[in-house]
Parts: sequence; structure tokens; C-alpha cells
Amino acid sequence: MLLVLLLALLGVIHETLPWAIPLDTPTMLVLLVYAGFTLAMTIVLVLPPIAARITPIAPALDLLFLGLLTLLSGPHRLIFFPAYLVPLMNLAVRQRSLWSLFAGIVGAALFAGAVSGGHRFIDKSDTLPDGPILGAMSLALALLPWFVSSLAEHWSDWNRQRVEEARQAAQQQSNQARQAAQTAQEQVSLLYTVATRLATMADSTAGQKKVLNALLEESQKLIPYTHAIILRKPTDPDEAGHPVDHHDDLRIEAGQSLNPRDLGSTITIHHEGKLATLLHAETRPVLIPDLAQDADLSSIATLHPCKAAWVAPLHYGVLVYGAMILASDQPQTFHPGQMEWLDALAKLGSVALRNGELLAELRPHREKLLKSEARAREELTRHVHDGLAQTLAQIVMNVDFLKRMVVQDAQGAQKELDTLHEQFRRYHFEVREVLTALSPLPLGQGLYVILNQFLERKRTHDKDTRIIVDAESIKGLSLNYKVENMLYNILQESVNNALKYSEARQIWVQCKVNGDRLMMTIADNGKGFDVEKGKEKARSRGSFGLFNISERARLAGGSADVRSVIGKGTMVRVVAPITSSDE
Repeated sequence: MLLVLLLALLGVIHETLPWAIPLDTPTMLVLLVYAGFTLAMTIVLVLPPIAARITPIAPALDLLFLGLLTLLSGPHRLIFFPAYLVPLMNLAVRQRSLWSLFAGIVGAALFAGAVSGGHRFIDKSDTLPDGPILGAMSLALALLPWFVSSLAEHWSDWNRQRVEEARQAAQQQSNQARQAAQTAQEQVSLLYTVATRLATMADSTAGQKKVLNALLEESQKLIPYTHAIILRKPTDPDEAGHPVDHHDDLRIEAGQSLNPRDLGSTITIHHEGKLATLLHAETRPVLIPDLAQDADLSSIATLHPCKAAWVAPLHYGVLVYGAMILASDQPQTFHPGQMEWLDALAKLGSVALRNGELLAELRPHREKLLKSEARAREELTRHVHDGLAQTLAQIVMNVDFLKRMVVQDAQGAQKELDTLHEQFRRYHFEVREVLTALSPLPLGQGLYVILNQFLERKRTHDKDTRIIVDAESIKGLSLNYKVENMLYNILQESVNNALKYSEARQIWVQCKVNGDRLMMTIADNGKGFDVEKGKEKARSRGSFGLFNISERARLAGGSADVRSVIGKGTMVRVVAPITSSDE
């Protein structure tokens, strides 16, 4: 940039284009030498070890060349003033203000000396041209570097201060974010602890009151409070023993720092109060900054010394259990950021209460299931004892008998072997029937297919009994698995009873669809029996086949009827709802 500026200045001095100036002109010779120096300095810049030593002295050499050009430029020496600013500004932005002031004084002295010396020694003139202008230019060269350097120092200090402030702000934000993340992690860990403890208690027989107290204890770790209350909707039974829902009443079930006279007491809520609005499904916790303004809460003695409170509903789906109140005697304890944690705590408490209710409801069913299982075991034991066990005992006796007959009567032994073979065949079939009865119903085949498969097996084994089937109307019908399993089990029970006990020559199986109902009838022409006496006899020996037929139909939403006339046969009729597998 400086070379271009000097070429332009020489063009003005010589009143011609720069490249038209003769090369033997003194000023052009100095400019060429300076251009070589500039090229050498540019090359040196790519060599860091040498550049670090030479770069600081380059502006001084620039000033020396400028002084020489000023000295040789005749009466137009003042126009070199802008060229002196280039190296001096270079020094000003790199050095401290005092060193820049010294460099400016040196540059001003060199400029004034070159102008004055050129006029006196080269131009042989005793008068200085434009003395005031030369003085002003010299003063500017002396002070401008110092002024620019001071501005640069001030700007650098300001920038460093801004950078330091930005670094401190970033560090502070990082610390705050780290602290917030650590706090959130601790809160999540506490929430997990609450969930684990409540889940453990809900699975035990601790009772709902202990679950509520545990909820309040764990809540204090997440939301600091001084007083806490849990209000429940009372469900006192009526005269018939059915629970009665008191929509406008809430009972104090548990609490922390609870006033003794509040425990177990009941309050009637106002429809326009906060509690009334919270006793609905899918509501969120509400922060009450001034408890004195709420008529329902101000009536509770425990909350009299408190200033503010969180009120969170306890609900599970559409089931509303009550509300949880966390209060503090300090007005600035609670803030809106606690709402999510309180909502999560209330939901965990509601789930624990619901789990307790479900467990209480399941206990009678569990006992009933255990009784049904015991009864099924008794039935299976009786079946094995009356059928398979007796068959095996008879086979053992026949084997002992054959041992003696092989020597004495070989032909008779052959006949006994045929009898034994038939017993084995029957035994094998009975074992397969038991396994089939115990196996779950195959999925996806449909009642029509499994009904025909079962009856075909019976036809193959019991060739003396004719089995007639009329079930075309249910072909392709898709039933709910529970209904299909019930009908298949009753079919098995009824056909097996007819083959074993009735001495029937024919068995009819009919399945018909009537609207949204399916009717299955199993009838035989056997010897029949007295149904009531048969039930008593079956009960006395621990057999529940007849009872299972009615019970299975009832559990599947249908009904079953067993009718029999002595000497005329037996009929079992089952009516079941037609529901698809998706219903």
C-alpha cells in the first residue's frame, strides 16, 4: 500500500504517469531500492523466527526511506505527509501509547528535517515554504500515533473486559445449569424412591392410611412444607352394606403436624371454593397464596398458622379419592415450578390407593380361584382313580394270570393276551383323552372344526355308539375364546359321560344359531338317571362334572340345563352369547 502511495506521489511531483518517470531519477532509484526492501520484508514474514526480530524495526526503515524521498523531491516535499502516517499508524496499533508518542516525535522530526534540509542544502533556499503548514503537519505526525495508540489501548482494555464479563457470565450460567441438572437428578431420584416405596406398600397389607402417611413423608423431601393434610371422600356403607358417596364432604384421613382435633373430622365443602373445583377428574394442583381467603381451608385448625398452600387432587382416571394439601407458615416457600413434582406425587399416591382397592377386590376372587383349582385337582384325582388306576390294576392281575397260563394252557393264554391288548388300547385312549381335556383349546380353528375333530376321535374308538352331528350353521363362525372354550369343555364332559355311563346306542350333537345366541344340544338314548340324586351322589364322591357344566356356562355369560329321564336318555342344552374374538 505504501509503494502504491509513493508511486502516485512521484507521479504528481514529476507531472507524469508513474511508469513514465525515468529510472535514473534519484527519487525513482530510491523507490526501487525501497521496493526491493519491501519484497525482502514480505518474504521474511513467512519465516516466524526471523520475522519476530525484524518486524519491529521495519517501520523505522520505512521512515528512513520516506525521509530520503522527501529530501530528494524538490519543492513538492510536503505532499509526502500522508506517507509518513502509514508506518506511524502501524507502530501505534502495535505499541504502547508512550512508545507511539516517541515514534511520532521521531517521525515528525524526520519529516520536518527532510523538508527543511531539502530546501536549504539541495534547493539552496533560505526560506522554508509554508512554515505554519509544516508546523501543523509535524505536530500532527507527533500526536496522531499517541492518540491512536491510546484509543487502541482503551478499546483493547474494553474488549478484554467484555470478554472477561462474557466468560464469567458463561461460567455462571454453566454452574447454574449444572446445579439445576443436579437438583433435577436428585428430585427424579426422590420421585423414584417415592414410587418404589408406595408400590411396595400397595402390594402389602399395610393399609391405605399408612400409604397416605408415606406419601406425605416423601413429599416433604421434594416440596418443603410445615403442615400437610390428606382429605378423602367418605364412603360409609348404608343399611344394606353398599357404599354411599358423600359428594359435598371430605374427611381428614392423614397429616403431618396435624392438630389432634382435625384427625377423622369431616368438612363440608362449598361449591364455589377451590376444593370443589379440584374434586373432578383431570384437574391440576392449585397454589393458594393466601389461605385466609378460602373458606373451606380456613376452617381446618391445622392450617390456621399457615400462609400459603398447594392443593393437589387425588384421582385415578375418573375415580376421585380426595385432595392432598401441603401448607407452609412462610409465604414465600412455594413457587409455580413445584407444580409438576406435586402433580407426579399426587398421581403416585392415587395409583397406590387404586392398587390397594384392586388388591382388596381380588382377594375374594383369588380364594375362589384356589377353591376351583382344588376342586379340579379332586376331579382329576377321581378320574384317574376310577378309570386309569383301575385299568392298570386289572392289567397287572391279568399279567400274573398269564404267567401261569402260558405253561398250562397256551391257547387260553392267547385269548387272554388279546383281552390284555384291548385293555392296553383302551388305557392308551383314556390317557390321550385326559391329556386332550387338560390341554388348552387350540386357537384360530373355530368351534366347528374342533367339535368335529373331537367327535371323530370318539367315533373311531367307540364304534358301538353312533354319533350324529348337526353343526353346519356354525361353520366359519368366529367366537370369543372364553365362549368357545366353555362350549368345547361342556361338549367333552357331556359326550364322555354318555359314552361311559349311559350305555347309549346313539348320541346327537346339534349346534344352531338363533339371533345373537348359539344353542348347543347334546342328547343320548341311554338309560338316563335321576338328576337330583345324581348330583347328590356326585357330590358325595367328590365329582363336580354336573356342577361344572352350569358354572362354566354362567362364567361365559350363558346358561346350561341338564335334563334326564330314566330309561329314555339324557339331554344337555347350552345357550351362549355370540361374541367375536375382538369383542
